[in-house]
Amino acid sequence: MLIGEIRESEEIGYNARGHKWIWSACVDCGKEHWVLIKGGLPRSFRCLTCSSKINGRARKGSHLTQKTRLILSQSMTAGGNPMFGRHHTSESKEKMSWSKQALFLKLKDKWWTNRPRPSFSREKNPNYRGGKVVFCDNCGAELYRRPCRLKSYPGTQISRKHHFCDHKCMSQWQSTNHEFLSLVMKKRQPNKKEILLSNLLQELFLPYRYVGNGQFILGGKCPDFLNVNGQKKLIELFGDFWHKGENPQGRIDYFKQYGFETLVIWECELAKPNELKTKLANFDTVR
Repeated sequence: MLIGEIRESEEIGYNARGHKWIWSACVDCGKEHWVLIKGGLPRSFRCLTCSSKINGRARKGSHLTQKTRLILSQSMTAGGNPMFGRHHTSESKEKMSWSKQALFLKLKDKWWTNRPRPSFSREKNPNYRGGKVVFCDNCGAELYRRPCRLKSYPGTQISRKHHFCDHKCMSQWQSTNHEFLSLVMKKRQPNKKEILLSNLLQELFLPYRYVGNGQFILGGKCPDFLNVNGQKKLIELFGDFWHKGENPQGRIDYFKQYGFETLVIWECELAKPNELKTKLANFDTVR
């Protein structure tokens, strides 16, 4: 770009149409930039940074002269202001209000009509990547999903949330699907309290195995210990925090409908191993 070169606003990407600009250099710092031409001359011979520094120093601590104050005062009084001492009537205010609203609505209407609107109807949409009609895994309702939403978890057959109508359907399906529960609990390891109870069972030579990792699911629920000697007996370990306020009879009745007897042991009972051993031995001998 050469110093003194003149171009139109459209040529240099400016929105001010009908104006001309000249490529000029600041007289102070030498920075080259476009300057608007007014009356055949550049509007300024300095860049914005240098101009602000000079103007700031020039006006710092200064006050308006008496002559300038008089001119400003006259422009706002009867001599320069035709509305000085007068007020608009309520009718005039209403007309002005309506004219502004009409202008706003007119501009809004014009923009709304001529705005660029992409078509969102499947194949007409340039971002459309295809779609597929599927059915909810829980209630069977028809759904429309993009193919990328229908992928399964890596290495499993568990459906993702986009296979369901809503979160309620997904929760119902998860609570009744044994495959899902077994896959979710597969990586679960026994905690410290469960390990302690397992050691007590081994000391008493009782035929119970830990199945809290999803190896045995009964009616959508996974017990902690299962009798492996042919008896339909289960042992559940209730934590004092997680099962606080819960009635263990509900869990006993739930497994009873499948023909299983259940012994519920609370976490606080592990602190008294002698009493707990007696309780476990009595439960195992009952036929």
